[in-house]
Amino acid sequence: MNLSIIVPIYNAEKYLNKCIESILKQSFSDFELILVNDGSKDRSLSICKYWENRDNRIHIIDKKNGGVSSARNAGIEISRGKYIGFIDSDDYIDQYMYEKLFKAVESASADIGICRRIIPGKEQNYGHNYPEGRGFRFSEDMGDWKSLFYQGDIETFVTNKLFRSTFIKQKSVKFQNYSLYEDRLYLTQLYLLDPLMIFVNEDLYFYRPVKGSSVHCYCPQKFEIIRKIYWYEIKMNSTFESGNYTNIINKEFAESVVNCIIQEKELKKTRQIVKFDEIRKSKEFYMIYSEMNVLGLSYKKERWLRLLYQRKYNILHYQLRAIEMYDTIRKIVKNLLEKKDE
Repeated sequence: MNLSIIVPIYNAEKYLNKCIESILKQSFSDFELILVNDGSKDRSLSICKYWENRDNRIHIIDKKNGGVSSARNAGIEISRGKYIGFIDSDDYIDQYMYEKLFKAVESASADIGICRRIIPGKEQNYGHNYPEGRGFRFSEDMGDWKSLFYQGDIETFVTNKLFRSTFIKQKSVKFQNYSLYEDRLYLTQLYLLDPLMIFVNEDLYFYRPVKGSSVHCYCPQKFEIIRKIYWYEIKMNSTFESGNYTNIINKEFAESVVNCIIQEKELKKTRQIVKFDEIRKSKEFYMIYSEMNVLGLSYKKERWLRLLYQRKYNILHYQLRAIEMYDTIRKIVKNLLEKKDE
């Protein structure tokens, strides 16, 4: 069997049929479809069983809720394909996606194939500035895409990719159990292993932004996650570029720290202070703070970091309250305008 397609599913009844239909209509037919129901409370499991009765390529894993990472890992465990692909249950794919990725990876003997991932109706909303027409590696290539990667301006998703099964299984890289940036964590671990990659410059994966998704939700582990990403990228940069992108990595981390501060706006003051102290006392914060003058941060972002360093937690608290009040007023105005239009 050439391909295993893994779809993690949690309360996806609204979009699941379109997702599965787009997979079953693939021009590339030699695949198994592994639907991992991750403790859904809606009709998702029933929808999976409906399709399982109509196509013998479908296999269902029904498990307790453990998050998208545990669902993907469960799918990898039972997969039998030469290659592995991941699709999110609220997205869909072009009819020729896997045929084109398969041909590209086979022709280059690559470990990872990449295509463009877009929001339907929009163009170039994710960075896809990879080299074209040839295989490329982190250890060999010094194109603009490397700088964009460390800046966080190039896509870091697993869903628009095809992975050689032996590569990811033999290296024993697993998705880490976080609700945020799990794709980036997974890919940075793989990129440290210096895979050969190939890029197909076509819009083949269609991402559907959904309200309430993990990207838009509060994540108490956010600082822990960005610290891990930071050290993976520092190691990659040291291994492959002799530290040439260190300032770019530090700037990206500093901006992520500011986002970690701002996400605490809905917490009570006592809990905010605990989170502020956790960030301030970290080795990573002192590393980027000591370099702040050369990072080229905006005045506002530098001010957030200086207030944190100076332990001016009361000022941070009231600035966050102001942001929360602004967000509330904006939502009220938006709802009023929508009702008016009705």
